[in-house]
Amino acid sequence: IISNASCTTNCLAPLAKVINEDICRSVKEASEGDRMGRYLGYTEDEVVSCDFMSCTKSSIFDKNAGIGLNDSFVKLVSWYDNEFGYSNRVIDLIKYAMSKAGEQ
Repeated sequence: IISNASCTTNCLAPLAKVINEDICRSVKEASEGDRMGRYLGYTEDEVVSCDFMSCTKSSIFDKNAGIGLNDSFVKLVSWYDNEFGYSNRVIDLIKYAMSKAGEQ
């Protein structure tokens, strides 16, 4: 999303867009990978907060909501279900702690 609210934003938009596209591509790849895919989501849909209720991921990156603010600063937006996503990470932590306790 590129704001038409100010001339400064519009002047920096072409460079910031390139930076933002690189970041979006990297986040999408990470969300599809074995290591981060369980925790990180990615969306290009038009979404609102209720779209993420009961989502088990810790963070869902919203490609369309971020904006490049200048040539070295990009604002990123990520959604999450605070209770459900967090609860799933607590379960992960408990499972991890139990696996380590079994090693002792």
